[in-house]
Amino acid sequence: MTENHSIEKALSSLVGKPAWGAARDIGSIFFLQIGEPRIIPGLRKQYGQWHFLFDCCHWMFETADKLVVGSDDGQQYIDATFQRLDLGCVEAAEMSAPSHDLFLGFSSGTRFRTFSTSAQATDQWTQWSLYGPADYVWVVDGGGNTKCVAKDEPVR
Repeated sequence: MTENHSIEKALSSLVGKPAWGAARDIGSIFFLQIGEPRIIPGLRKQYGQWHFLFDCCHWMFETADKLVVGSDDGQQYIDATFQRLDLGCVEAAEMSAPSHDLFLGFSSGTRFRTFSTSAQATDQWTQWSLYGPADYVWVVDGGGNTKCVAKDEPVR
């Protein structure tokens, strides 16, 4: 699938779109919605035209003045902060090599970062995934790999 797609192109597609719906799943794993809301057939929950799933990585939201919330905060604090989070639109979306850490900048002045903390991370640790409006998902793993797969295709 990657011959027609690049992660850089996918990330650049996020710029100018609203960011919303940060919602924790288990522990510090969470979803972040980007773009117009839509309903995925078979699911009742609204998702963004694009959406992230942040899994086995450390992350934080910050402003120029303070750390707003991070992956090591308590679950209740994360949930309460996510309910108040007003990000605005995506102004920047970049991935840095070799760790594939992600940076998102928002019109509210809030910034989001993921960061790797282990040189021994493996490709079995999915750091984050970006689901696109087409039938594909970008998967970034701890082993330094980025792959584009069909949404219904197994990652491994």
